[in-house]
Amino acid sequence: MNKIYSDPIEKAQLLIEGLKKNRSYLEAKGYDLSVIERLEKACEEMAREGEAVAAEEEALSKHRVKCHTILNGLKRDLYAGKNAIKSMFDQEQWNQYGVPDKR
Repeated sequence: MNKIYSDPIEKAQLLIEGLKKNRSYLEAKGYDLSVIERLEKACEEMAREGEAVAAEEEALSKHRVKCHTILNGLKRDLYAGKNAIKSMFDQEQWNQYGVPDKR
């Protein structure tokens, strides 16, 4: 799970543990202990969603690798095509073959 999600979960779990250990003292002080249940529920939900995000990121990573491979081939062929046109034709004719003259 991504650290951006796991860190708050760990902190919440530490707080939950501390609140549970001192439940009777906190109740005597009038502290609303329903926060424990909300924190536990949020931690469980966050863990599930964090795992889902991690799985989607892994799938996305595979697509990125494929895109970069295709992009590298595209750039290579684009460069070769432009160079062929530039070497075969005069600069005035480049535009007609889809190679803009940037000079």
